[in-house]
Amino acid sequence: MILVYTSYNPNNFLQNDVQYYLGQVNGISVLDDYGYHPTAITASIKAVRQKYSPLRIWAVFEPHQFSRVTLFQKAFIKALDTADKVIVTKIFS
Repeated sequence: MILVYTSYNPNNFLQNDVQYYLGQVNGISVLDDYGYHPTAITASIKAVRQKYSPLRIWAVFEPHQFSRVTLFQKAFIKALDTADKVIVTKIFS
């Protein structure tokens, strides 16, 4: 299983896809990504799926900016639906 945590991370702000392998816990690989827009989330999950197939992908999404979540609500749902399981935290700001 792969766990992708998408949140604000100033260390990978300029990266184009999932760049940070954080390690493994109980056989679960944990990756970090900065997915701030539905298009970026879709691309990241697709890249992870290509690299780690056939493992299940869990996406943990920490949304930022209430206005962005409201504006792109349907697109976020569609993007996150490409993961096998999704956990969404409270909106950061």
